[in-house]
Amino acid sequence: MATATNALFNDMLKKYMPYELLFEETMKRDYFLSSVDKDQSWTGGEMQIPFMGGAASSYAFGQLTDIADITEDRPILGIVSDYKEIWGSMVFNDQDLHRHGDMKTSFLKILPSRLEDFIVRMKEAVSVNLLNGSHLLTLDAASGDTNLGSGVIVVDRPARVQIGMFLEFGIVGTLRASGYVQSVNIELKTITVVDNKALAAGVPAGFGTIVAGDKAFIRGGTTANQAFTSLKEQLLPATVPGGSANLFGISKLAYPHLQCPAFDGNTITAGNILDKIFEYYNETRTLGKGMPTDCVMSFKHLGSAMAALEVAREYTISDTKVNKFGWTEINIVGVKGQLKLVGVQEMDDDTIFFLDWSGIKLHSNGFFERRESPDGNAFYEVRSTSGYQYVVDTRFFGELVVTKPSHCGVVYGISY
Repeated sequence: MATATNALFNDMLKKYMPYELLFEETMKRDYFLSSVDKDQSWTGGEMQIPFMGGAASSYAFGQLTDIADITEDRPILGIVSDYKEIWGSMVFNDQDLHRHGDMKTSFLKILPSRLEDFIVRMKEAVSVNLLNGSHLLTLDAASGDTNLGSGVIVVDRPARVQIGMFLEFGIVGTLRASGYVQSVNIELKTITVVDNKALAAGVPAGFGTIVAGDKAFIRGGTTANQAFTSLKEQLLPATVPGGSANLFGISKLAYPHLQCPAFDGNTITAGNILDKIFEYYNETRTLGKGMPTDCVMSFKHLGSAMAALEVAREYTISDTKVNKFGWTEINIVGVKGQLKLVGVQEMDDDTIFFLDWSGIKLHSNGFFERRESPDGNAFYEVRSTSGYQYVVDTRFFGELVVTKPSHCGVVYGISY
């Protein structure tokens, strides 16, 4: 039977940290999650995704098409076998909750900052996955910049990790090593990884097998099909790293509708990025079938585009919005068209997306779900010699589906 302390903690947890708050706060703090169409009717299990493989196309000048020659719509069904999920866990110490003598007062003092951090980290992990893939970091291509023997490695986005964070290293399908982040050097863009949670010295086993270009993942990320299916995987062709040959069981090459216009961005520089963006945007409109409205990129590319705007007379800014939760939108008008550039913190630097939101949907059944025990407790109590702890587990679940890849566009291989 639950004690009075447990009952009080459970009541406060449900009252001050409800699902609705987690959902609303996470969605509004993230550009992609706040923009994408959301379907909350999927209860799990197999979900059929209808694609249009071919459309009715019987036209004739001066005559009717014979009934035997009339082409029909060719709907095809992709299959999502089940939803994907990411778990977030928090621990509350009983002695902290009683520190001020009043458990309720103490709980309300520590909860806001804990909840704020929880929301920020979870939305970042989800957003990075949905946009780029299951990895969190990419190891620096210059293998000479690493010191694997000391557990030190150069990464592209060191700010994405926290001290004590557990990481897996390798590629999807191949786990080479794993360990805990002991230190982060933002200036040198390095992280030091050790083999123990106490963060004492100790290089993880297998760390020397890591190679340039490998990725760093949160727990479970190197396992195939564990993470959400990212935009990058769904839009890029199989010939490009990170892309796929099939979309939910259907060959992309079998149907033009499943093929996203993709452009090699290896010629993009800081100086020509605006011209290239509009060039690829117009080609996306020409080759594809949609009307992309948002050009989504990292802040590195947005900064280059803003610098180019200072000297480019053929482009003007019609509107700029800086969101307090971390993204920037710039509407640009020029002789080559009009487009909204969006800088997103979670975007990797090697890719730019042209998104038509009409063909992108995130499926779930509430998105957030806190694990509850059979007797209704929204926490799990742990007892040790140092005291009691309350573990709170929350998951974000669902799957991202691009039903109209041909309506979007993607630029890959950007490396300036």
